[in-house]
Amino acid sequence: MHVVLMGDSILDNLAYTKGEPDVVTHLRKLLPRSARATLCAVDGSTTSDLKSQIAKVPSDASHLVISLGGNDALLNSDLLSTRVTSTTQALALFGQRMGEFEAGYRAAVEAALALHLPTAICTIYNGNLDPPGIDEVPSILAAIWGDAQRSYLLTSTNGGGFRRRSPAQVVNNQGGTDMGDKGSKDKGKKEKQKKAQHNLKEKRKIKKEKRENK
Repeated sequence: MHVVLMGDSILDNLAYTKGEPDVVTHLRKLLPRSARATLCAVDGSTTSDLKSQIAKVPSDASHLVISLGGNDALLNSDLLSTRVTSTTQALALFGQRMGEFEAGYRAAVEAALALHLPTAICTIYNGNLDPPGIDEVPSILAAIWGDAQRSYLLTSTNGGGFRRRSPAQVVNNQGGTDMGDKGSKDKGKKEKQKKAQHNLKEKRKIKKEKRENK
């Protein structure tokens, strides 16, 4: 077994662990002695950077783990200060940017799946940002871009797009799994997918209620 980590600082997080083990170090300790783990992920990467990482995947790689999208959301933070004359105009601007993100994300993921290896794809996580206020802006963007991300991943898998390339698993960074691998017959899968799509919104609502009750 040879696991390759690809994407951004969710996996390339040594700069943020303050001397503690990073993701790839933890993984190497968990894997059997005969297994290997290679870090191709690069802190700060966006969907457009995955192509260069794919080129570095070792020839003996057996499994891929991909985490991308958070930095794409942050690069679109200018939307939150853009002046508009109506809500319709604001939604149109977000829709355009989300469409561009989904197209880029689709191309990046499908390029990785073209390697025909079992692949785990992580969704954008909901940051634990405190105190509330302006620091919640990254979470708002992550939630919006995460919805576009999961919409593509779930739709593509249900439609068989992933199955034609390799067993693919979508890992929800909230701590659960949105869906099983190739051939899964779980009767509750659709309900779990629907619940996962609303997970970020529900958590923000609970967080807001807790603040109001203090």
